[in-house]
Amino acid sequence: PVDMGPPLIPDIEVSFLQYDFGTQELTDPPTDTVLEIGNTGDYPLRISQIAQTSVSNSFLLGPFVNNELFPGEIESLIISYKPTVHGPDASILKIDSNDPDEPSVIILLAANGATPKLEISPLTVDFGSVDPLNAPASLSVNLTNVGDGLIEISSIQELKANLDINISSYPSTKLTPGQNTTMQLSYLPTDSGKDVEKIEVVSNDPANSVQKITVKARTADPDIEAPPLIDFGTIELGTSLVKSFDIENLGDGKLHVSGVSFPQSTGTFNLKKTFAGYILPGSSETLEIEYLPDDYTPDSSNLQVVSNDPVDPIYTVSLLGASGIPEIEV
Repeated sequence: PVDMGPPLIPDIEVSFLQYDFGTQELTDPPTDTVLEIGNTGDYPLRISQIAQTSVSNSFLLGPFVNNELFPGEIESLIISYKPTVHGPDASILKIDSNDPDEPSVIILLAANGATPKLEISPLTVDFGSVDPLNAPASLSVNLTNVGDGLIEISSIQELKANLDINISSYPSTKLTPGQNTTMQLSYLPTDSGKDVEKIEVVSNDPANSVQKITVKARTADPDIEAPPLIDFGTIELGTSLVKSFDIENLGDGKLHVSGVSFPQSTGTFNLKKTFAGYILPGSSETLEIEYLPDDYTPDSSNLQVVSNDPVDPIYTVSLLGASGIPEIEV
């Protein structure tokens, strides 16, 4: 018999068995890689099929025209990745041929669709009590991209349109992974009572596209306190008596006393010591009133204290006094 030597066989060889495209944004153009398929055998290699057995819409295969490779010949296959979903993505590429010892070659493809994640802190902001006589209070809210994709903020809206609570400084609208930005909020009350605002932040965070920040605040109101009645009692005609009293601020905001006066002129009651200005919370100012009767008729009057107290903007102190009628001995 004639020895014909070893049989001629094709031998498939590929440039890689697995490939990772890394992390790509869903808005990025396709990323390509080239898989080289060669024949290292001594007989023509016939490719019968190239297909994805685990279908993913993110991986695309280019045309592979030459299905028969002669010994030593190499053909290229372009594989493209364009993410269609957030998070890990994968596919399996199977190449069938007439290679007798390796009829099917498996190529593992991996990638990651970038996932943006917007973290807002805090989601509840409380200014507490703020005095309207002070400069506007300011607090900040931090916005951080804790994901691996680009955050794009499309809308920031004050839902309640509260005039006292405002966004004084808007944050950046695009955040790369790990990037942080700040939104400044200000509060300057124009009336008494509580204020609430809701701020809606809309982004491309796939898990939490709409987030709401609750903003609370309260006006620090002053609270005036003074004796409602000062009674000088009975004194002798031709003499005078001076009494003092305190105007106190029992609230948590500055008390602004803008005027102290008698609504009707009187010659029997006079202010010996008056006050106009600010009284801090927990503090007081002392005023003095002189009573000088001019006849034996009982006297009365009202003293008015004008301030920024929202409940008692005009606080009235009643004044009473009388002079004694001398006794005649017979």
